[in-house]
Amino acid sequence: NSFSRWIDYWLQKLRPLIPSFLKNSEQLIDDLNAIGELPPGALLFKADAQSMYTNIDTEHALLVINQWLDELSDQVKLPPGFPLLPLKQALEIVMRNNIVKFNDKYARQISGTAMGKPPAPCWANIFEGLHEKSFLPKWRSFLPLYKRFIDDVQAAWYPPAGMEHEEAEASWLDFKA
Repeated sequence: NSFSRWIDYWLQKLRPLIPSFLKNSEQLIDDLNAIGELPPGALLFKADAQSMYTNIDTEHALLVINQWLDELSDQVKLPPGFPLLPLKQALEIVMRNNIVKFNDKYARQISGTAMGKPPAPCWANIFEGLHEKSFLPKWRSFLPLYKRFIDDVQAAWYPPAGMEHEEAEASWLDFKA
């Protein structure tokens, strides 16, 4: 509906503010070229979130995204004319009231993200980007590249120079966990 498309329009403007944001495959190629030749032992890897949409708790996501929007507003990082309060109110209405049809029955979705709604991909992308803030700083020195398009991660991993092989292997296993 129009309401959902309006939300998506404004969320799309915020996606580039997520550090792992990947616009398209051309950007990925540019980013790979920018890091240059990888040293021996480096890994290029992909990751794909399993059941990402259905595992995003709506209430938690609303809290996290609303806090982030407030931080952006405080830091004057929102685009000019950005409708902060209406967007936050609209997100609550749309994400808490998704109606699904199965056969001839209608039901209100009570958990997870509404996959069929226009703002869902961007909402999920932003939510995951905010989640990454909790673990990526620990691994920054190992990740010269970490980009994500919704639930697909493309990254390069290599241990810092001088790290012993055993420690590097243990770090890789810890990161994967």
